[in-house]
Amino acid sequence: MTWVNPSVTKTPCGEPPTVGATSECDNFSHKKNLTIHRNEYNALVESGHMAVSKIDPGQIYFITELDQKTKKSTGYYKIGIVRNQRNTFDRIKEHQTGNPHRLYAAEVIITDAAYMVEGMLHGKFHAQRVSQEWFHFTPTDLATVVAEAKRLSGIYGPILSSLRSTYSVTPSNSVLTLTGKDLQNAEDLRDRAYELDKKIMSRKYKMKTIELALQTATGINGLGIDGVTYVDHKPKTTKFSLTEWKKSATPAQLKACEKAVKPKDDFRFLYPKNKGKAAKKELKNSHWKSELPIEFKAYETSNNAFTPNPTTAFTETSLPRTKAFEKMHEEYAEHLVEQELLNIELQTIILEMRVICQNHEEVQGICEWKRKPQKPEINESLMKKNFPADTVNSKFMATSNEKSDVKIYGFRPYI
Repeated sequence: MTWVNPSVTKTPCGEPPTVGATSECDNFSHKKNLTIHRNEYNALVESGHMAVSKIDPGQIYFITELDQKTKKSTGYYKIGIVRNQRNTFDRIKEHQTGNPHRLYAAEVIITDAAYMVEGMLHGKFHAQRVSQEWFHFTPTDLATVVAEAKRLSGIYGPILSSLRSTYSVTPSNSVLTLTGKDLQNAEDLRDRAYELDKKIMSRKYKMKTIELALQTATGINGLGIDGVTYVDHKPKTTKFSLTEWKKSATPAQLKACEKAVKPKDDFRFLYPKNKGKAAKKELKNSHWKSELPIEFKAYETSNNAFTPNPTTAFTETSLPRTKAFEKMHEEYAEHLVEQELLNIELQTIILEMRVICQNHEEVQGICEWKRKPQKPEINESLMKKNFPADTVNSKFMATSNEKSDVKIYGFRPYI
């Protein structure tokens, strides 16, 4: 959907507004649509389901830069989303800080499938990605991408909309048994999910292997490897501990600090290759160790070679970045991006399977989806608001140990 205000002169979406005119996207005529989504959001809040972010309605935006000389887009576009009570103008304001070029919305699509469509666009147009959520498009490219976004929204919007009523509700039915084409479709989704999980685990092993090797190479250099690693120093601190406070709090005090939490949401595919059970994506999971023996062996070798250094051992020195380090870092960053895309693709399949599962705890031989209410949590913000004096009481203080961890930059801040 394009934002249109008939009371003003308009320039087409994708182009900046001229003097005395406004872009079809660069106005507030979308408020009616936002109100509809806001009302739905408020209903979710009231029913305790507000945290289901992957199925929230929202907007997919294409924010671009204005070239001051040509008065046209620079060709760089950020594909992102806002959901619930936020809108695209909030994001433009946030992104404008630190950007010398004027930003504007080249296109905005109001959709019931913001998260899913954004992820699918990022994956499909990965070749034109410049950095993270920024892409380079020609005007023709942009028209293609926008058309694809609208097509995907038309497909998945109704699916996610239909899912909201059962997403966080305890199922009233136990097992759903499928037959014929419905069963074949569910099995296909499950098998595709397995292959994605396997690819994700392969990259997870490779990333961890590189991470451990770079951590070992960093040694005691407290400033890390230039542009590749850094050392996250956490000093010894003494501060208020909610855990300590809860030990002495009265039932009435605890009650005053309770806050509702979202219902339990535990979805898992049941994989035939793992004896009909789920396979957790953990480095030492026995199933993945046997399925990916080469990747696991490389990870195990790097893990055995790494010994964390105590905080006191680190010096105020850095290690020069070499071509070998750059190559390892490049591989790490590429695996990180690929893993993100694979995870989004997996989440899309899981959402499709949830639609099939609907009000059942299980689809026989395919998946399990446990949903049930959770007890309220003791919220620290409420506690500090209701009992401020206790936050400075030495009785409720706890001291953390000094700690230093070598970490890898998830991007390459060098040329």
